[in-house]
Amino acid sequence: MEVNLSSSLTDAPDVEIADVEKVLSQFWNSPQGKEHVRAGLFNLIVYTEGEKGLEKVSELTQNIIAAFPCRIIFINQDLSPEKNYLKVTASTIPGEQGFGNTLIYCDQIHISASQKHQERIIFLLLPHLVPDLPTYLLWAALPDEKSHTFNSLCKYSERLIVQSTCISNFEHFSKKMLALMQHLDIPCIDITWAQLAKWRDIFSKIFGSKDNYVNLRTAKEIKITFSVQPDHRGSSEVPALYFLSWLSCQMNWEVDFALKTEENIKMTFLPGKGPLSCVFTPEFKASEPSGALLSLEIFTESGWTFQFQAFDKKGKVIAHISSDNVCELPLSLPLSHAQKGQFFFKELLFSCDDACLESALQFLSRIEWQGKEMHE
Repeated sequence: MEVNLSSSLTDAPDVEIADVEKVLSQFWNSPQGKEHVRAGLFNLIVYTEGEKGLEKVSELTQNIIAAFPCRIIFINQDLSPEKNYLKVTASTIPGEQGFGNTLIYCDQIHISASQKHQERIIFLLLPHLVPDLPTYLLWAALPDEKSHTFNSLCKYSERLIVQSTCISNFEHFSKKMLALMQHLDIPCIDITWAQLAKWRDIFSKIFGSKDNYVNLRTAKEIKITFSVQPDHRGSSEVPALYFLSWLSCQMNWEVDFALKTEENIKMTFLPGKGPLSCVFTPEFKASEPSGALLSLEIFTESGWTFQFQAFDKKGKVIAHISSDNVCELPLSLPLSHAQKGQFFFKELLFSCDDACLESALQFLSRIEWQGKEMHE
């Protein structure tokens, strides 16, 4: 059951801060509330900035609620120094379908505050965290270790979730995230990184065989195509960069040259046995979200070609493996939904090992980009 989170929060009336739990209890004590099931597996704090901040995470939070009912607390901060307000709303939202006609409902609380009230946010939030349940923090903005709100929320969270595709300057984001991960005491995961979990699993299976791995060691050219949308604000190339950084860390490749232009991204590696070039090419595809990996091709010195074509709507990747003398039968491999699949949620909510992400960020931070577009 799909619900527009933005509308449900907007339509909910403002309540007195002290009456939040009372308003929620009124629903559950009503005849309508008694027909449904109240559930919560964890507390989810969602931090956004600006008027359109909630729109950036609406689909993701809706998918999380549908799969894992939770108490969700939205915090929207207005960074305009001239504004002065603090508002709170409380309501319920249906999650997944229960037995028969029963719906599982979740509590949601929305705190909207101007910058002048940022130090009060943590004190408003703490009484509404359900005890004995883990608390996850989804930070849909550029993390700032100097922010009082960020530091105070991290203290009460077991996991930090960030969204890199909302950030226009990914180079700056990767270096900032790397610095944060080195002093944070909680696991940190990027939503974009989690969305690539199934792609990493597919690659691990294909190149898990000794022959394919040996051929990959002689790679001379890699071509990656990713989807772009005209109205997308952010860095569409982030998933492709993340994937290649993960692969490079596994293969001990280092970037020798990197150039970003409006047409594509080009990299040259020195893998140890000869030069390796990689080209990232954006392609408009209306059926795919911005940043989705569309295809990947690897050409090797030993004459082998590995081609991967994604069909996200059909939930699969077609892999073609061939050489000058051999053409293997195409492999159809399942590709779970980027924001709904089992691999995505496992990586996003439950994985405690962020070492691979940290290694990928370290790899990206060492790249010396050429071309002014990367720094804009």
